[in-house]
Amino acid sequence: MRATYRHWKQPGTDASCYSDQDCAPVTAEWRAGKWFALRQAESFAVPDYQGRGERLPLKQSEWIAIPEDKILRVPNPTIEGAHLCYKGGEVICFVPPNSGG
Repeated sequence: MRATYRHWKQPGTDASCYSDQDCAPVTAEWRAGKWFALRQAESFAVPDYQGRGERLPLKQSEWIAIPEDKILRVPNPTIEGAHLCYKGGEVICFVPPNSGG
């Protein structure tokens, strides 16, 4: 998927949607005329003195509303599911699931 994400541009700009950890497949739902994406909990490596450490969750997964101006109008590279690019508490880009339309 990384190769696909690298080509996506933020709507209305020439800036990329992608960095190595910002984009991922997500579950999405259409509710009352708006897309919502289930953003998975982030994790971080707890440092230790014997290696890389274990990964611990920062917070629970959450449903986030997708602003209309962040939706990319590009073909979805997967049959089911959506794709979300999210960084610093902000939606960068979103590709909705194929809806058959």
